[in-house]
Amino acid sequence: MGYDKKQNCLYFHCAAEGKKIDILRKNNLVWGQALLDKEYVHGKCDHLYATTQFKGRVEFITDLAEKKRALTLMIHQLEEESQWEQVMTNQLTDKAIKDVTIGRIDIDFMSGKQAVKS
Repeated sequence: MGYDKKQNCLYFHCAAEGKKIDILRKNNLVWGQALLDKEYVHGKCDHLYATTQFKGRVEFITDLAEKKRALTLMIHQLEEESQWEQVMTNQLTDKAIKDVTIGRIDIDFMSGKQAVKS
């Protein structure tokens, strides 16, 4: 999954068919949460974390340029910078971009919180 700050959306890739796709095509409203587990604080019975909750609507992308931009964004956010060029060369072929299913969650609402060291 990749977050596009400029567009305020999340991109994801998934299978082209299946239960998730069927449900999202009937009702594209989604709620989600992302959690960053920072660590357990020994001796304090506490846990450090950051969470983000969001609400949005899913659209499936067919435009090839947007699909490529979404995949590039995901690679840049998930891979180490030293691997970007190699991964993009191997993964972003014309056929792969055409065949992949990309969803975009247009975010209507987002909030979050985090626990800080005490």
